Amino acid sequence: MSSKDRKYINRPINFNGTLTKQPLLLSDSKAKYVLDYRYLIEDLGYFIDFQYRGGARFLDLYFWLQRNLHFKVQQYGNLVLYIWLGTCDLTEKKSVFEKYGSRQKKITYVDLRHKNDEFAIAYVRQQIDKFCQLISHFPSVQIVFLEIPCYSIEQYNKHLKAPNPESFHDKDLILTERIGIINDYIRDVNRVSGFNTPRFKRDLIKYRKSEGESQRKSLDFTGYKDGIHPDKWLAGVWMKKIVTHMLHTCR
Repeated sequence: MSSKDRKYINRPINFNGTLTKQPLLLSDSKAKYVLDYRYLIEDLGYFIDFQYRGGARFLDLYFWLQRNLHFKVQQYGNLVLYIWLGTCDLTEKKSVFEKYGSRQKKITYVDLRHKNDEFAIAYVRQQIDKFCQLISHFPSVQIVFLEIPCYSIEQYNKHLKAPNPESFHDKDLILTERIGIINDYIRDVNRVSGFNTPRFKRDLIKYRKSEGESQRKSLDFTGYKDGIHPDKWLAGVWMKKIVTHMLHTCR
């Protein structure tokens, strides 16, 4: 992570207002990595109600919300619900057994969850719409969808020590395209409510220029621990952006 990003994380947040709404964040394992930076909002006298679960999909936390939103409204009154999901709706862990001599070895890897682009995108959009429909019954609740960060199947399979992780390179391209289309939809949904959310993809872009060539940009996953989860500094950048958004939205 660059010194610019370190300075961004450590720069004090200029906030003199008062929050009148409680931020509630529903997420998968991504939230675990940004938790170390919750002090960014706690130092200002506020907190984020984190509800996260490793491997969670939209439907998992939709059911949690069905059971618990009424109680959260009783507890906080006005709240802004942040939804940061989608990773496990687009990819899934799989296991196969390969024979090594007289024994079998279990091999775990990550793959696309859906083979068809149209079905994958329609499925996630349907999950987003379900959250919006549920929230429509709670006048004191606003909902914000955070964009799905791009990630790498190839890099995560390398982390898992799965054989031939480079064979998943083309699936990374498919995944990135699907994430882009879904994030376009997320921006449209948020725009209806008057929200603009952080563009996490911008923190993954690397610019390259060779002699005699125009500048090119590509995704750079070196800011991830394993191809999916952010390292210390990237987690800090993302949390700073999320907290800044919350301070503006929850006034």
